[in-house]
Amino acid sequence: MSERLLFEAFLFAIAGLGLEVLETAFLDFPSAKDRLLMGHSSAWYFPFYAVVPLAYFERLHPALFALPFYVRAVAYALSFWLVEFVAMWLLRVVLGKSPSEDSYRRSRWHVRGLIRLDLGPVWVCFGFVFEWIFRNLRGL
Repeated sequence: MSERLLFEAFLFAIAGLGLEVLETAFLDFPSAKDRLLMGHSSAWYFPFYAVVPLAYFERLHPALFALPFYVRAVAYALSFWLVEFVAMWLLRVVLGKSPSEDSYRRSRWHVRGLIRLDLGPVWVCFGFVFEWIFRNLRGL
């Protein structure tokens, strides 16, 4: 793997984990006893955030970026749900449960504790942030 791809993978991983910490801080804020905006994530997610956006955009960007905004939005949500379901299932197999399983099960919109359907808008935002990063890295 080239130094450029390693850098890009690292950048996507850091961006993904950072976005997730922000997401959990803001989503947990209404029920938090304090107002500290404490977010969280898991280091287990690092490889998924490192590889998946890069591979996704690398393969699909010529066709994907030509699509209208709303079609890409749906594609990003569906893609995140699919990848998250598989990744969290793999972590469940390896670890006994996925790191976000307990919090996901508290939502009535969870699917087997592996994904939350109510996070669709969040995944759309993540998709567009990752798209923006990819476009800027590649000068597209």
